[in-house]
Parts: sequence; C-alpha cells; structure tokens
Amino acid sequence: MNWVQRKEPGKYSHLLGVSLLFLFAAQPGMASHASKAGQQDGKVIPETVMQPGVALSQQQSKVTISGMVSDALGGIAGVNVVEKGTTNGVITDMDGRYTLEVSKGATLQISYIGFITQEIKVDGKTTINVLLEEDTQKLDEVVVVGYGVQKKKDVTGAVMSLGNETLTTQNAVNPTLALKGQVAGLSVQQNNGRAGGESTVILRGQSAIGKTVQPLVIIDGMPADWGYFNQMAAEDIERVDVLKDASSTAIYGSRASGGVVIVTTRDGREQKNKLSYSGSVGFKKQTRAPEMMNAKQFYQFYQDGVDFRGVPEEAKINSDELQYLEQGIDTDWTDFITHNGFQTNHNISLAGGNKNETHFLSMGYLKEDGLMKSEGYERYTMNAKLTGKMWDKVTIGGSMLASYTKYDQGSKSMLSTSYRLRPWGNPYEEDGSYRFFPTYGETLLSNPVFDLENQTWERKQFRVRGNAFVEYKPIEGLAIKTNFMPRFSYRRTGNYVGEMTQANKGNDSDASSESLWGLGYLWENTITYNTKIAEDHSLTFTGLFSAENNFEETYNGAVENLTYEDEYWYNFGASTKVTSLTSKYTNAAMLSYMARINYGFKDKYLLTLTGRWDGSSKLAKGNQWGFFPSAALAWRASEEEFIKNLNLFSNLKLRLSYGVAGNNAVDPYSSFATLSSTLYVWDDLAAKGSAAQMSNRALGWEKSYEYNFGIDMGFLDERINGSVELYHKTTKDLILSRKIPSHQGVTSLKQNVGSVRNKGIEVTINSLNIKTNDFSWSTSLNFSANKNEILELYGDKVDDIGNSLFIGKPVKVSYDYLFDGIWQLGEEEEALRYGSKPGYVKIRDIDGDGKITPEKDKVVLGNPFPSWTGGMTNTFTYKGFDLSFFIYTRQGVFMKSAYHSELVSDFGGTRYNVANVPYWTPNRPSNQYPAAGAPNNYADKAYYKDCSFWRVGHITLGYDFSPLMSKSVGISNFRAYLQVNNPFVFTKYDGWDPEWADKGCGDTPLNGVTYTLGVNLSF
Repeated sequence: MNWVQRKEPGKYSHLLGVSLLFLFAAQPGMASHASKAGQQDGKVIPETVMQPGVALSQQQSKVTISGMVSDALGGIAGVNVVEKGTTNGVITDMDGRYTLEVSKGATLQISYIGFITQEIKVDGKTTINVLLEEDTQKLDEVVVVGYGVQKKKDVTGAVMSLGNETLTTQNAVNPTLALKGQVAGLSVQQNNGRAGGESTVILRGQSAIGKTVQPLVIIDGMPADWGYFNQMAAEDIERVDVLKDASSTAIYGSRASGGVVIVTTRDGREQKNKLSYSGSVGFKKQTRAPEMMNAKQFYQFYQDGVDFRGVPEEAKINSDELQYLEQGIDTDWTDFITHNGFQTNHNISLAGGNKNETHFLSMGYLKEDGLMKSEGYERYTMNAKLTGKMWDKVTIGGSMLASYTKYDQGSKSMLSTSYRLRPWGNPYEEDGSYRFFPTYGETLLSNPVFDLENQTWERKQFRVRGNAFVEYKPIEGLAIKTNFMPRFSYRRTGNYVGEMTQANKGNDSDASSESLWGLGYLWENTITYNTKIAEDHSLTFTGLFSAENNFEETYNGAVENLTYEDEYWYNFGASTKVTSLTSKYTNAAMLSYMARINYGFKDKYLLTLTGRWDGSSKLAKGNQWGFFPSAALAWRASEEEFIKNLNLFSNLKLRLSYGVAGNNAVDPYSSFATLSSTLYVWDDLAAKGSAAQMSNRALGWEKSYEYNFGIDMGFLDERINGSVELYHKTTKDLILSRKIPSHQGVTSLKQNVGSVRNKGIEVTINSLNIKTNDFSWSTSLNFSANKNEILELYGDKVDDIGNSLFIGKPVKVSYDYLFDGIWQLGEEEEALRYGSKPGYVKIRDIDGDGKITPEKDKVVLGNPFPSWTGGMTNTFTYKGFDLSFFIYTRQGVFMKSAYHSELVSDFGGTRYNVANVPYWTPNRPSNQYPAAGAPNNYADKAYYKDCSFWRVGHITLGYDFSPLMSKSVGISNFRAYLQVNNPFVFTKYDGWDPEWADKGCGDTPLNGVTYTLGVNLSF
C-alpha cells in the first residue's frame, strides 16, 4: 500500500474541480475537466468513456484494485485513475473512491488538476489509497490580498500564506502561538506561562514609542483584535495570509502600519456531508524550575551573611526555627500550589453541499490546566456558514463565529511567596490544619495555601461576530457585493481576596468586578470588474465604500468587608464599604473609500495601484481624513525566453513596491481635554482630586512609508522555492503621549511627534529534499533580521533621557549602570574610593572620574528586540508514518531578568530564601553574585541578561490508518499521533523561560513540556 503525504492545497482548487465535474457530466459530448487532467506525455484519455465509477475499457485483467484518492480534507471527486499505457481507467466518485480491474503487473496513473500525477505499481495489491500532493507549478494557487484573491503568480506585494495543516500541527492552545516561527518577519512572543496565556505579535519591527503596534487582524473580512483570533479554534481556520509591505497593507489604510493578518475560516464545499473529528489529551510538566536553597544551604547562606556584615534584627533565626532545622524539616513550598497541568481539545465539524448551496458547522471545546493549581482556561467555539444561489446571478450567504472563554488565575503573590519563604518553615499546626505564618517571627509572608484557598480571580468572555452578504454578477467579469458584519462582545472580570490571604493578613476581605460590553458593525460595499483586452492585457478594478461603528460600556466596582465571603463579587450589597465605583462609555466611527487597479501585460509585467481614504472620529476635526496610496511593480522574468533557455528557474519574479499605511491607534476622544481621578498630598495626608489630559486639536494620522524589494524563486520544478524581501519603513508623526508632572493639574498630552525607522531582510525557503513512492522529506526554513531606531523625538534632536529614549537607538532599551563584576580581595583600596569593599557589586566608572553618577556613567546596555529570528520545520513520511519537528530561535535579545530581580535579590537582608547561586565568599570569589549580607545598592545591575535561545517547538509522530479502513467501516480518514511540545530549550540564560525573562512571579513565568495523544477522523 502506498501513502503519499502532501502539503495542503488551496481550497479553491477543490471547489473548481468538483464544480466542473458537475458541469461537464451534465453536458453530453463535452470533454470533462477530469479527462483533461489525464493528459500525460502528449497522450489524452478518450473523452467519451470517462464516467464516474465506470471502467472505460477493460483488457484482460487479473486483479481488482479499489481505494480512495484524498487530500488533507478528505476524498476528491473527479480524479483520473488509469492503468498506464492503456485507456482502461475510471474517475473517482463523490467520496473520492474508485474500483478498477487491471493487469496484475500494471502501474496506476493518478492525476488531477493542480496536483502532481502519481504512478504506483500494483504488485499484487488489491487496495491502493493515495494522498495527492500539490503541484505548485500547475496550480494557480490563490492568495488572499484584501477584498478579493489573486493568483500567487500575479501577486506584486510581499505576502506569506499558511494553511490549516501548519496551524493544527502545532497543537497550540490558541492560533497565535501556532504562528510562532512560521513567517519570516513575524515575531510572536509568548507573554507568560499562564493557562490560555496570550502573545505579543510584531511584524517587521516596533513602529511606535510607548505602545505596541500589532498587525491588523481581518477575520472573514471584518477587522478584529488579537483577542478574537486567540479565542478561535485552529481547526476552524482554512488559511492565514500575512500582508507585509505597505503595497499590500495600504488597501486597509488606517490601522495597517503594523501589517495585516487575514484569517479565512473553513467553508462548505460541493460534496456529500462529511463529518470530521479531531481530539487530543495530554499533560504539561514543569521544566526549568528555579533551584531555591534548601534548609541546609540557606542556613549556610545565613551564617555567611552574619560573618560578612551581620544580619538585621528581623532576619535573625530564633529558637523555634533552629528547632525545625534540627528536626530536618525542609519544605518546598511550591509543591503545595503547583501540579502537572491536564490539557484536552476536541473539535467536530460537518461540511457539505451541492452546486446550489454549501454549508459548514463546527463546534469545539478546549480545557487547559495551568501549572499553578489556581490557574485554568476553558474555551467553547462555534463556526457556522451557509451559502446558496438565489438565482442564476445572485448568491447570498451568512456566517457566525462565536466563542466563550473562562480564565482562572488566583493570587499574583502566591508564587513569589512560595519561593521566598524560609525552607525550614512548618506548614501545619499541631492539629494538622494549615499554619498562616509558617516561619516563626515572620509577619509578612504567609502560607501560600491560604491564597490558593481564599483568593479567586476569574474572567469570562463571550464574543460573536456575523457576516451576511449578497453578491450579484450581472455580466461576465463584474461582481457587486454588499457585506454586513455585526459583532458583539461581553466580558466580566471578578476578583475576590479573603481575610486570610497574603494581601489582607487577617484584615477585611475585598472584592472587585468589571463588566464590559461592546457592539459594533462594519458595512462594506465592493464592486469588482476583471477583463482581458486583446489577449495580452488583463485588468481588474476593485472599488469599496465602507462604514464602521463600535461602542463599549464599562462598569467597575470594588468593596471591602464582605458579610458573606463565599459570595465573592456577586453581592456587593453585603459589604460595609464601597471603595470604588466607576463607569465609561466610548464610541468610534470610520468611513472609508478605496480603489485598486491590477494590470498585467502578457502575464509577465504586473502593476498594482491602490488608494484608500479613511476618516476616523478618534482624531481632531480637520485631521480626521487620511489618504493612503501604494504602487507595486512585478516582472515574471521566468516567462522570458532568455530566462527559460537557462534551464535554471521554474519560477523567477522580481517585485518593487512603495506605499503609505496609517495608524489611529488611540483611544476615542484623545484629542479632547479629559479629566481623571488622581491622588495627591494635602497637608501630609493623601487626598483625591482630578487631573486633566490637555486637548490637542491638531491630532492627526500616524503614517508609515515603506519601500519593499522582493524576489520569488523556484528551482527543479518547484522542489526548491522561496523568496527574499528587503524593506525600509519609516513611521512619522508618531502619536505619542507625553507625560507632564501631575502637580500642574495636567498629566499627559497626546501629540504627533517623532519618527521611527525599521529596515531589514527576510528569507523563506521551502524544499522537497527526497521524494519516492514510499518516502519523502521536506523542509521549510525562514530567517529575518530587523534594525529598529528612533530618528526623531520632539523635533529638537535631543534625547529623552528620563524616559530612556535615544535618537539612533531602538524604541525600547535597557539604560543603566554597567555591571563590572564583584570587588575581589586585593582591590580593597580601589573599592574604598567608591564606598565599597570585596564582596560588593562593582559598577564600571565610564568616565573614570572616581565617582558613579547617572549623568556620566549610565549607558545603553541593550534592547529586548531580537537582532534576528528563524524557524525550521522538517517533515518526513514513510508509507503511513509521518514525523515532523519544528525549531525556532530569537537571537540578540537583551533584557533585565525578573527571575534574578525577585529570587536573587535579598542578599543584603538574608531574611528570605534565594535561588541557589554561587555567591561570593572569601574562599569562593565569585565574580557574578555578591556576598551574603552585601547591600543591594547595585545588585540589580547584575541582572541584565542575554536572553537569546533556540527552542524545539514540537516533535510529532503520526500514523495514518486510512489504508486499513474500508467503506463498510464508514471511516474515510483516520490518523493518530503522539506529540511533545517544547521539549528542549538551548540558552545561556539561567532563569526561567528566556522568552519572557522580563516577567515576574505575578505573571506566572512557569513553563513546561507538554505530552499529547491525538486523533483525526473523517466519516
């Protein structure tokens, strides 16, 4: 049995094939689409004998072959299955199945438009199933470019596409994480290790100061935020197209300066109803756990501190603690609040249709336990689509995408407490109950179990978005379409902190709650006309008018001293003190006009011109409208005869583009003067007052101007293909919020000031390294490097040192003193000049004046943006087996480590436990960590770290049982797999996960390896 693995094709190729099968099957005397696909080596299978499921002609046969021809989504109708060298053949039925009698030693030819023709020797087999592989040379693959699609060969901008298989293979909790390391230039950084934790996404560098400009997300045509995308099921996504350069993104005008990510969800297609299920279960085990000092080590650390400098009174060990130490008590407090996290994911879908209607319905459920016992994440999703023809020229349809999520987090201080409590503390009272202060004499750090049991943080969110459209095609080439896309969201966050918690320490309990609901819509009207002129000229025009409106209402409340503490935030009336009560309302609207022209000459010379006008209510009157133009040229050099004669390229295209994209990423009413509450000191007492944001009637658009040069290449009939992109993007008139001292009655002012530049290179390579009937090996590789720098701040060419903003440096840097090791024995005289002695932290005196001063000795140490990133996926298949592994890296990342700041920070006091690090002693002269008891004056300067890493994202081993299935069983596709996520991280960083090294205990920086068992079934 032969099983050939392939990459996922574009969905439109299947719709085209099945549609034409119906069309020609209904018209006797006309050649079928499938028969045309059977042309090989100049021979054409006779047209008149190709009928579904019926042998064309039969020579004397000795064996009957049956099986199914599939793609990643299931069986394909209309595939030619022919005995090579004869006219004996069939085409597959609506389920992709066939039966054919052939000679015992025959070779089967399996061919279909857009796929590589397979030749398989029968060799006595009776069942042959084939998974077709996309032929990128034959297939006019389509790319979603905004308000339509284009053939990939006709695209003039920088666009990268990912199919469903790439997203689901990652088995990530949310789709954003599945993009990590998959697209050159797209940086996906996970923010923390919490269950359901979200990520920060940046395309081609940070283009703003003081805020993160993420790519605009378009889900089935409607703008969304990354929260919507995070809460989708990866199984519902058909493809993701990333628009990188301004030529591609300018069509979305405003909000597109950070790039555009277009998400297309799955749809029905012309086939019998197909029921599919995918499910997985697994667990997550913590890795890279901090190695804290045990009781013996901490006691030695304490004694070393006494010998070095003495110990503060509050840190001294009393007789009770010594007794526990002598009894051999050694408590790992994290054992009480952490565990292995269980994870499960299930999705079921139904897809089908005919030439008049298609439908799709899916439902999904995901549950992830955090490594902290208090943390968890649940998600329910539903996706429904229905499209049908009303009349010959009118198509209508609708869709709904809904999600419900629930986050549980618990106490933000619980993890930090578990690390810092002294290891000989006793968690239990004599009666077996938990002890609140487990270390005698300690009145600040409580037993973390009390936070686990008495503090709750919960967020529930419901989101639904819809789409209803009508499309009218009055004449050939002309399409008029109107889309109405409403959205609704509701979010409620509740926080309860009981009396017996680290925060309240036996005092009054408190609770707070926030409710937010929003409603919005987008109404789009497009007209598209494409035509050919004199065969050599092709022209497509797209026009758009759209109107958008979004509003939100937010209500917050907080109380203390709840009468009924088990009612959490559900009964504020049972409290005796209201501490906060606020509300907020925002409304924003936008009008847009767009026109785009795509012109091609002889299918070799391509031109795209785009112009978009956006008007935003967020900006000041007189500056609300912005114009965003772009132009792109492409030359398909591989179509030139002199290039063909080289016999080197199967594809060669050169692209050049320039465009302007905008950003109005500010809160509504930012141009108005507003009031907010603030605290100030009045007669040595805290008082509550109001502070203002100044109005700015000149607040306008932030704009990015970008050049892009790209080369697309293919070799050896596309077995090796890739692209190279060079870009230069300058963002001007940054919307920057300048801080103003609040004692003046004004806290901030939003202005259009400053300029930032990003320039870099991106490389993508895909290769089919080995391909035989039984074995294949393919590789996907990407690399990107970006340089980010501030060109101007406030127009005076002066650095803003107070906010660590420097012209010529990245928008975010580490600006501090330079750690220069530890003062050693023999350096007493020099150390004394700086008020230090051996065992203290040494700071480099940059100007050599014998003093450490911020004006002269602080320097830019580094920045958190990687100098380069990369990702690589290797996939191997052997008969029914498949093995893949994914590696990605972030290099040149420099951050202040929160791990060291929080867990290697109490050397001076020796009151709390610390990480087990090689600290300085006279007999062990460490040059990295100071002595126990050394003051903490400059200790944190040693905590800036190189956080570069290489990570193995996943290793997946699967087996396809489909060839063992028969039609009588009712299963058309059955694959099982084992997967290990995040098994290895290679880094010099010695804290927790280097990807979020700047996150402290309150952000749950734990991470681990996940083991998963999953199945994919189709019926």
